[in-house]
Amino acid sequence: MLDGAKKWTKWPSETWRAGLVSISPGWSKRAQQMSVRVPGTCSSPALLSRFTSYVTLKAPSMALSVQLSVISRYAFTTVRCVMLNRHAAAGQGVFHFPVPAGAFVSNFTITDQLSESGQFRMAASIPGGKRAVFLLEYEELLQRRLGRYEHVTGLRPLQLVSRLRVEVTIVDHLPITVLEVLPLRRAKMEPPVTTTVQREKNACKVTFSPNIMQQAKIATNGILGDFVIRYDLQRDTGIGDVQVQNGHFVHYFAPKDLPVVPKNVVFVIDTSASMLGTKMRQTKDALFTILRDLRAVDHFNFISFSNKIKVWRPSSLVPVTPLNIQDAKKFIFTLVPTGGTNIDGAIQSGSALLREYLSGPHVGPNSVSLIIFLTDGRPTVGESQSAAILGNTRSAVLDKFCVFTIGIGNDVDYNLLERMSLENCGVMRRIREEADASVMLKGFYEEIGTPLLSDIRINYTPGSVDHVTQHLFANYFNGSEMVVAGKLSDTSSASLRVQVTASNNDKTVILETDVPLRHRESETEKHVKAAAARIPGAGDALKRLAADLVQRVWGFVTVKEELRSRLCSRTSREREEHVQRATNLSLAYHFLTPVTKMLVDKPEVLADGTMAQMPAVDEPASSPANEVPDDIEMKSVTISKTSADGDPHFVVDFPVSKTAVCFNINGEPGRVLRLLSDHKFSGTMNLVQFGPQSYLSTTAINKHDSNVTVSVGGNVSLVVLLHHYKNPAPYQRDHLGFYIQDSQGLSPSCRGQFLHQEVSVVEAVPGENPLSALLKVKGRSVPVVRKSRRIHGGAQSVDCWFAKNNGAKLLDGRYEDYVASHVFDTGEGPQGSNAA
Repeated sequence: MLDGAKKWTKWPSETWRAGLVSISPGWSKRAQQMSVRVPGTCSSPALLSRFTSYVTLKAPSMALSVQLSVISRYAFTTVRCVMLNRHAAAGQGVFHFPVPAGAFVSNFTITDQLSESGQFRMAASIPGGKRAVFLLEYEELLQRRLGRYEHVTGLRPLQLVSRLRVEVTIVDHLPITVLEVLPLRRAKMEPPVTTTVQREKNACKVTFSPNIMQQAKIATNGILGDFVIRYDLQRDTGIGDVQVQNGHFVHYFAPKDLPVVPKNVVFVIDTSASMLGTKMRQTKDALFTILRDLRAVDHFNFISFSNKIKVWRPSSLVPVTPLNIQDAKKFIFTLVPTGGTNIDGAIQSGSALLREYLSGPHVGPNSVSLIIFLTDGRPTVGESQSAAILGNTRSAVLDKFCVFTIGIGNDVDYNLLERMSLENCGVMRRIREEADASVMLKGFYEEIGTPLLSDIRINYTPGSVDHVTQHLFANYFNGSEMVVAGKLSDTSSASLRVQVTASNNDKTVILETDVPLRHRESETEKHVKAAAARIPGAGDALKRLAADLVQRVWGFVTVKEELRSRLCSRTSREREEHVQRATNLSLAYHFLTPVTKMLVDKPEVLADGTMAQMPAVDEPASSPANEVPDDIEMKSVTISKTSADGDPHFVVDFPVSKTAVCFNINGEPGRVLRLLSDHKFSGTMNLVQFGPQSYLSTTAINKHDSNVTVSVGGNVSLVVLLHHYKNPAPYQRDHLGFYIQDSQGLSPSCRGQFLHQEVSVVEAVPGENPLSALLKVKGRSVPVVRKSRRIHGGAQSVDCWFAKNNGAKLLDGRYEDYVASHVFDTGEGPQGSNAA
């Protein structure tokens, strides 16, 4: 938190207040977004993420950055968005930030600039022409899956951003063996443009900072995709990595090079009517792939359920053989979605099938047994009460195997699935409606498809540690990691005895070692300080957090476990105990969790009725190339007849022939026309088309200003003029006019004007319309009609020859040849010199 800054927060009330933020007790169902609303008329985009955020504002945000600092697998993330209200009146800024499911918010701040009167608005508006800084910080312990730690930054500003930057710094005392920067997910560009990677043995830095035009080449709507970084560390084959600091320890254990443990798996698949279509097709595709990945030592079976429950092999689980695989594929292929959803019956059938198999004589003593349960809905057939379903599941499982649950879409009781998996040593995964279920299912199976250990127990010297997090694990899957943290009750002890026992196939694995506490604490302190020093722009707050890194990891993991235990509590007293412990720790570490809320204290009101002024947050140095000017100079201009303004939209001046031609362009809504293009000297200006007629965007000029002059190289001046109707007719709308004021610097090859073209007018044949004629241009004859048009908002009248049919024959090529892919498209247009 930035002391003394102005802040607005929400948690969980819909009422907004301004003042200082604090975390206080209070439970509510956790919102998936934190929001801040600044009343008014204008808003500005930021960033959307699973490490994502988005801000909606019509005026471009001035700066938007995500800075991730990872020290020993613990990630600190800061999202910073600077909004500018370009309007003269107070504007509205909306800041949404979906916090990653595994992260806790630790700070949220908004700092604004005071208005000219010095008023500090309780309505939390952004004064006209002023900026507001949004700062959100959150942290989490990165999880290892499939042999990689992964960080995902979702870049969805919903519009192009003036300055966008993602900076990731990873520092660890273990060598970094793998570093991958993946192509942007859901984007066309790969690899990501402007990405730079600096890598050393124990550290790396990755930056991604596309400018507006580079963003536009990826996506013109501001939805760039996910920026994904994966990495892994070099590990010894011993007891794991133990870090000690300030009376706390954290133990990372991820063994490798072990024989694979056989598994017994029952797939329970929802085939209710709601699975019809894409969901069923993607599920089948994933199951076909999973069948190919089963090992010869595994045993398996399938159950489908809707109103009815159908078991592929009712007698027992079967071994993995070519014949069984082929028969299973036929069963999957014939699955047809229909009927309701009998979740309780399906779980009971799967549990009975697996329990009966495990009681047989041919089961290995240390094999791993599990149910993989998939559904896209809520229980509609049979037992529908969650408490009864959970009780029935516990009675059926009897701690003999684990239940892993997968939910697809938005109509799933995820609370039920999560409790079902947590109570039965499994995990739950959510597949969003728009996601590719096939890819997600394959990835999930890969995570749990290769068990290496079962019945893992991690013990420490008796009486030397307390408040230890989970240290008993049902299974360890290849590519994952077990994390145990705790407090040292005897800080004077010279060493800590660590023992790991587990089962691997038909063997018992025992690992033991003594950890020298003083030496390990000295090494941890040295590493953490060095890591914080390497992070660019690391402030005092981050350095303070790093100074208690191991304790913070313990607090983070403990809060997570208390929240899970709260979810699985069977009595109100047990639940309250877990809530109280989670609340106390959340307050101690300033975590925003489902059992805490943010309170806002109003700022001090001075005697004169104004709010106490608070210091602004220092702005980072900005790049001149991307700077948004505070003021735009306005001045009166003399307009030539060459313009794009009102009906008929285009009036083209031919100074060599001393005549003017006008024409309409009746395009389609949303199309962008390349209005002026001179790649040799001056660049490109595009015409933004919002409706069936052509208009430039009016968002760049507010209604209190008259015009903007754009000068290029001192000898090219272009004017954009706002036309505002006080009492508009139904067909009239506010729009911008585009005029060429000074064309001396435009080259002869410039496309978009006719300064260097000569035309002649052949009068009409006697007896025909005296106002009609033929216009001779570049050897072509263009039928035209004499008309008078007003430009400059009606201030000037121009006599011109009107060309029909979208300027057919007047322009080189067709109207569609001048359509640009987006407003920043500077590609070459059709060959010729008179493109409009």
